[in-house]
Amino acid sequence: MAEMTPEQQQALAIASARLRLKQSQVGQEQQQSTAMDMLKSAGSGVAQGALDLVGLPGTIQNAFDQGFSKITDDVASLWGGKGVPAPPPSQLSGEQLRKGVSYLTSGATEYKPETTAGEYTQTAASFVPGAVALGGSGNIIGNALKLGVVPGLTSEGAGKLAHEYAPSLEPYARFAGAVAGGLIPAGLRAMVPTVKEAGLAEIAKAAAADNLSPQQMGQKLDNLGPKSMVADLGPNFQGQTGALANLPGKSNETIRTALNERHVGANTRLAQTIDETTGRNIVPSEIQAEIGANQASFDPLYREAFRGARPYNIEPIASALEADISRLRGPAQARLRQVRGMLNIADSNVLSTDPGVMFQTRQAIDGLLKTEVDPKVISALTEARQMLDDGLTRAVPRIKEVDAGYAELARQNEAVTRGQQVLDSGRTAPRPSELAAEVEQGVQPQGMQIGPSAVPLRLSQGARAEIDRIVGTNSNDIAAMNRLIKGEGDWNRQRLSTLFGEEKANRLIQVLDNEKVYAGTRDFALGNSVSANRLQYQRQYGGGSSGMNISDYYGAGGLPGAVRGTAVKLARALFGKAIDARQQAINAETAKNLTGQKAVVDALLQRQLQGNRLAGPAKAALAQALLDQRRRLEGQ
Repeated sequence: MAEMTPEQQQALAIASARLRLKQSQVGQEQQQSTAMDMLKSAGSGVAQGALDLVGLPGTIQNAFDQGFSKITDDVASLWGGKGVPAPPPSQLSGEQLRKGVSYLTSGATEYKPETTAGEYTQTAASFVPGAVALGGSGNIIGNALKLGVVPGLTSEGAGKLAHEYAPSLEPYARFAGAVAGGLIPAGLRAMVPTVKEAGLAEIAKAAAADNLSPQQMGQKLDNLGPKSMVADLGPNFQGQTGALANLPGKSNETIRTALNERHVGANTRLAQTIDETTGRNIVPSEIQAEIGANQASFDPLYREAFRGARPYNIEPIASALEADISRLRGPAQARLRQVRGMLNIADSNVLSTDPGVMFQTRQAIDGLLKTEVDPKVISALTEARQMLDDGLTRAVPRIKEVDAGYAELARQNEAVTRGQQVLDSGRTAPRPSELAAEVEQGVQPQGMQIGPSAVPLRLSQGARAEIDRIVGTNSNDIAAMNRLIKGEGDWNRQRLSTLFGEEKANRLIQVLDNEKVYAGTRDFALGNSVSANRLQYQRQYGGGSSGMNISDYYGAGGLPGAVRGTAVKLARALFGKAIDARQQAINAETAKNLTGQKAVVDALLQRQLQGNRLAGPAKAALAQALLDQRRRLEGQ
């Protein structure tokens, strides 16, 4: 036989003493202290101890004393005799209390036959609130139940059953009953979670409905940027947010404040990102005016190039123009006739030999080409300009050096205009491949120019100016801003990548997408349109249409339905304020979580890890302890 542990020996001694005492009891009435007596007495003792602890006025104290005395009227007492009511715990002497406590702690060595277990239970239970309060715990009643009453009652009940049917197992039954009683508060705790746990559970519920794990939630928050919220992560999160934003209470204020403050900063965040990815903003007219001023500075250079120029025979150019004039018809013929007339000496029909006349005629053709749209006219003018340019090169050799600088500025001027078209969706906008070719060609130096051209820079500045125009005209419509800059397909992303680089383009598009999500969450939550999803959560969180009316219960099945309805109505009358207050607190906690970020995800991960506590090591340890007890019992 295995050797008994000290705890087992003590438990066996207590059981033996109780058995002897039971056999020595005199009087049938003293043998009828039931578990119900003990339950009433324990509750009486706890309440009495709590009243003593807070020190209620004498009249209230006496009223409770009289009520508690009635519970023990039918049992014999230690201080009276058979049929004599026991005094309330508040009137017990120190010696009497000491005897009661001594009985509980020493195995009933000072037990007197006329004393009932219920009275001792009442006396001992009255100490629990004070002991808990002195221990510094915040929840006196809850801790009293956990520390004393529940384990004590379950232990006593298990012991009585074992004593009746298997006396040798009584010590172990009492131990197992105490363990089970200790787990009951934990079970109640799981059934009624704290406000913080309930608020987190609401987030977990929406995550499951949106098919998101905590890890996926964390990744989405990272992608949505530093101003993201849990509310942005899916339709069910938005449903919760919209419901709580439109219910009375702190949850309403929490969500509306968070969403509105984020909305106020949207344009500032966008402006900062646009500056960081596309450069400082420019005004196209100011840039083009600056380019025009630089072109004007070339006039002295042209005059210097023409200094000492010799007369040039323009006859071959004039003859070629006249041949084209005789061949062409319509606007092209009229334009060439106009150009041919420019080559004559002013106010005469005599052909000039001054190279300066060729230069001025070429400039005039450039002016005509800026506004011309007829392709035949453009072709005829371009050919005429080329003939004049070739003649000028021969007549004024240095002119090409000056032309190179002037032409570079002209190309830059055109690039600013072109850049403002690259994000368009119409026919004037270049395809991504066309823009890439324009940039590649634009960077190449033209003519006698030395070094790369600034045309790609001017293209990007034009695009930057267009982005600024879009933002300025859609500052209150993030969705429109997103659509115009990002575009419907992927072309604008490619165009922006060509002009500003892929990394910066992706970042700009990401921020635009993020701000669109932010705006969508706010519009959904605070807008006037109410979705089925939002209504569902409003009912769940205590909205006006939540719960069933009493008539609903009456209609649920005749008399049983009426009974249930009455019970619900009574519960609402008794505990309605408490239920509402708890729901308001849960709503506020849920709202705080919805407007939170990674800390909420961390809490969900922790909840996930701890969600099945008794299914792991704790359960295994408990099972092993019970198995060891059974083996020791079998060894006896």
